[in-house]
Amino acid sequence: MRIIISVFYFLIFTSCIRGYQKKVDLSPILSKDSVFYLNIRKDSAYLINYDLQRATTKNNRFTYTSHRDTFTIVYDSQFSKWTGIFGGDSIKLILEKEHIYEINGTNYKIYKLIRDPGIADGEMSYFVNLKIGVLAIKSNTWRSYQILKKIQEPDMEIVLSSLLFNIVNDEIFWNNQNVTSDIKFVAPTK
Repeated sequence: MRIIISVFYFLIFTSCIRGYQKKVDLSPILSKDSVFYLNIRKDSAYLINYDLQRATTKNNRFTYTSHRDTFTIVYDSQFSKWTGIFGGDSIKLILEKEHIYEINGTNYKIYKLIRDPGIADGEMSYFVNLKIGVLAIKSNTWRSYQILKKIQEPDMEIVLSSLLFNIVNDEIFWNNQNVTSDIKFVAPTK
């Protein structure tokens, strides 16, 4: 009887371990690139160089590091959820829209993600493709944005230019709905 109970517990224990190992993919495929973004503010423009690290397991992760900042965009394909990591804080990104653009016979799906929706002076849009990464970032309040200017793959330069042209000129996709802040900062009343 003890032998049967021991075998039973052993089978349960090993099946739990195997099930856990199937869920966790510990060997991501990493690629590293250097990419440039054109940063445009109200009255100035300059290039920012980011080191881009792509990781692909069951999720897609894009980590951007420059001398100014670091941020990460993660897509969890199992739950179809987007997350941004900014300054160590994990923030849920809201999928506002998605659109497919065809360039030279290939379809590119672009996701428009919103960070801090409804926050005055804080709401941002991120335009992401799961193969390329972040194509553009724009403030939904101020006249500032960043667009991907240069990537390492020379074949993709024409595709990148075409995608950005289509995204920026697609008023329905690029512009935001009328944003009315749910959170207002006002002086306390006496």
